[in-house]
Amino acid sequence: DLELETQKSLAAKASTLSTLESKTSLQDREMTHLQERLKIHEEYSSNYKFMFKKLQDSIETLTAEKAELAENRDFFKTWSEHYGTELEKAKHLVLKFMGEVDELKVKLKHEQENGSLHQLQEELSDQVGMANAMKQEIQKITKSKKKYKKKFIKLSKKLRENQEQNPEDDYEASFIGCYEEDGETFYD
Repeated sequence: DLELETQKSLAAKASTLSTLESKTSLQDREMTHLQERLKIHEEYSSNYKFMFKKLQDSIETLTAEKAELAENRDFFKTWSEHYGTELEKAKHLVLKFMGEVDELKVKLKHEQENGSLHQLQEELSDQVGMANAMKQEIQKITKSKKKYKKKFIKLSKKLRENQEQNPEDDYEASFIGCYEEDGETFYD
């Protein structure tokens, strides 16, 4: 009887040990699975951190570009008003000089008929030279204005593209308008 009880006890312990080993093996597999999932989550976390950093950099870049555009817009507006006035003044001066040239031509014709020509030729040459200089100045002003318009258009288009790619960003509505001048489109 004692031997039978011992055998039963040993068999029960062996069964318990087998069950524990099975549970341990299952727990080991679960632990391995959890470790693999943890590794995947860590990789995801690293990727999200990288993406978040890129997003922050993009926001900083867009903010800087927005500030640059605002600064350029204000500068262009002031510059355009100033040089628009200067251009009008220059045009009036050219018209005045051209009027004087016309007067001198009449005098020249008259003096040719009367004989004293040299002084009037010098005066006419001076006036024509001044008129040409004023024309060149107008061309410089116009060219410079077009250059700033192109720069302003480029910045405006870049901001509009950024707005389309990032519609959730809060941009001023005043940057979205546009107007046409001399057959070209400009963003306000």
